[in-house]
Amino acid sequence: MQWWKEIIEFKPIDLALLISGIGVVIWFFVNRYYQKKDNLKTIRLDTYKNFLNKMDEAHYSSRLNFGEIMKVSAETTAAILRDPENSNETLIEMGNKLSYFTNESMRGWLIYSNEINQLTLVCSKQMLSLVEEYRDLNKRISDSYTSMLSTINMFDPTAQEQLQSLISKTDQERLIFLYDEIKRLMRKEIGM
Repeated sequence: MQWWKEIIEFKPIDLALLISGIGVVIWFFVNRYYQKKDNLKTIRLDTYKNFLNKMDEAHYSSRLNFGEIMKVSAETTAAILRDPENSNETLIEMGNKLSYFTNESMRGWLIYSNEINQLTLVCSKQMLSLVEEYRDLNKRISDSYTSMLSTINMFDPTAQEQLQSLISKTDQERLIFLYDEIKRLMRKEIGM
């Protein structure tokens, strides 16, 4: 009946080694947990900074410069009046210039699409619903913007007002609210 005492009998050094071993294992798992958490925070910080920078770039590049468009229209009209025989070539050149302006304004939407996709991969579930609503609202506005650009008459003096009235006041306010809410959640998720 004394054999179990010999098996269970611990010397102080054995007990110290056992506690040290358990401590090292616990430290390993706790350290690993916090490293994963820090890595996720770093990835989110990089993604969020990149998203906000690209959104500023997209916003800037998506603006149509009506002064330049009107300048092209005026130059085309003047060229046709000076040389009516080459009006077809002049109109083709004007179409190319207007296509360039349209493509440049749509570049911002492409930047936006790429960045929003990256954001959906790393954001929290709470932010994901806001990001998806923001994306859907922007897509709807982008689609109506594209269809209007294909039908608008740039010689019409009300063209600028037509494009500006494209987004309703409610949609503008909702976009601003969603953007601010997304930024607030970003700050919360990275611990600021």
